[in-house]
Amino acid sequence: MNTRAIKIIGLMTLILLLMGCRTDRIRNIYEAPVVTTSGTHSMEDVRDAIVRGGSLLGWQVRPIEPGYIVATLFVRTHTASVDIRYDRNEYNITYADSDNLKYRDGKIHSNYNGWVVRLERSIDNELIQL
Repeated sequence: MNTRAIKIIGLMTLILLLMGCRTDRIRNIYEAPVVTTSGTHSMEDVRDAIVRGGSLLGWQVRPIEPGYIVATLFVRTHTASVDIRYDRNEYNITYADSDNLKYRDGKIHSNYNGWVVRLERSIDNELIQL
């Protein structure tokens, strides 16, 4: 194999590695509305819907106090934790911590944002059933 072919293979390998290590700005969810079918629900109802929504996706969901939940997701060698603050009208999902997700300066592995968006959708699906 000539030198030029080796350089091209090396460059292609580097590009593939960099594509697999993409990071994005952390996506936080702010003031997501609590939308229910009944229109009448308690803080406990909202808490239970959040717990169900996260648990269905494999998040370990821990209510800490009224209005505050910590959810943690373990995927292979990666860990992501979020704080979920809520009341009867809205909820927020914000980054808390992570392991092995290349967090730095407000950026994180791009998979994290997908996990948070799916968590939001799952919570919304549970809330609408109240």
